[in-house]
Amino acid sequence: MTSPWPARWLHVYRCAVMVLIAFIVRAHHDAATLPVVKAPDLKEFFPTAESVKDSEAFAGSIDVFDTERARLGCVLLTLPSCKRIIGYSGTTDVLIPLDEDERILGVSIRSSEDTDRYVEDVKRDRLFLKSWDGMSMRKAAKLDLGGAGIDVVSGATATSRAIVRSVAHRLALAQGQPAPERNIRLSACDAGLIGVILGACLIAFTKLRGYRWVRRAFQLIVIVYIGFLNGNLLSIKLLAGWTRSGIPWDLAPGMGLLALAALLIPWTTRQPLYCQQLCPHGAAQEWLFQLTRGRFRIQIPKRLASVLRSIPALLLGTALVVTMLGWKFDLSKLEPFDAYNAFLSSIGWVAVALAIIGLLASLVTPMAYCKFGCPTGALLEFARWRGSNERFGARDIAAAILVALAAVLFWM
Repeated sequence: MTSPWPARWLHVYRCAVMVLIAFIVRAHHDAATLPVVKAPDLKEFFPTAESVKDSEAFAGSIDVFDTERARLGCVLLTLPSCKRIIGYSGTTDVLIPLDEDERILGVSIRSSEDTDRYVEDVKRDRLFLKSWDGMSMRKAAKLDLGGAGIDVVSGATATSRAIVRSVAHRLALAQGQPAPERNIRLSACDAGLIGVILGACLIAFTKLRGYRWVRRAFQLIVIVYIGFLNGNLLSIKLLAGWTRSGIPWDLAPGMGLLALAALLIPWTTRQPLYCQQLCPHGAAQEWLFQLTRGRFRIQIPKRLASVLRSIPALLLGTALVVTMLGWKFDLSKLEPFDAYNAFLSSIGWVAVALAIIGLLASLVTPMAYCKFGCPTGALLEFARWRGSNERFGARDIAAAILVALAAVLFWM
């Protein structure tokens, strides 16, 4: 009888690798410095701005002066004070300019680690960004999401909510006031997502998984509800942002629970819950293959299949480099998942192309994208417990290389 201990220690090793990479990425992010504010950056609100210097008016504020050294007002930045307020997948640094009467001249997004498409949706919504115009510091500091009178941006709810909270939190700190409480609020979207997660667990761990019609019906729910209606798909972009900044439990508790279920359930039960039950793209591939009854199926040569299986690992390495070096590259372009969100005003053609290619490939090879293209699936599969027969292999060597790469990038 094969001893389970080698496999158990391998499981511990894999968990340690993931934790170590996450720790290095988080430490690197916390050590990063923000760019300095300069007078030209403030021309939108202070057209005659010529110079700036640290202010004594409010903690962490910056005074703005014209050519004659006359004070025009000051500006506040939400980072680093609000680094624990996270949108969909990261923090957003908001610039808050104040005139001499301590009234807000407006707000602007200085930089953001949140998902690019959501940030762009917020920037295009001029009514949202003008919501603070002319408002006093005292009033703005007391705003919360329950009765703020500020409508969040449709399609970018988490990102716009985080901006509202960041502005209120920063202004409260500047005046020495307690910041508005960040309570977890379960929205209808969160409740629906939790319901789908429970449904997936019910199918995965009961006799319901043996009923084909139950699985097909649930897959339709996953495609329509999680995919097209909510766009709540796990992705490398999302997981990288949460690794840097943390999970936004107060703004997206449903997504947080989805990520925990996707990682912990396979790690403890061997069941790949997310990939088999909750991924809309996986469900769509399976449906398409079943509808065509596999009539277009071809056999991929073993050598080619071996090469193709290395693609997810290469994409994970790319994501690690982009995340740690802060390159201006949208990691969502590495995966097709944006193509499923029907409420995005700016769906990238790259995501649509990847989605179409992946679905067409599934006609000739079942679950082709999952096997040969999905970095998120590769990460979740790496964490899965497979039993006592599991042995150290190529994926474990690749994981050690990623740890070394993260360490090198950190010391750079």
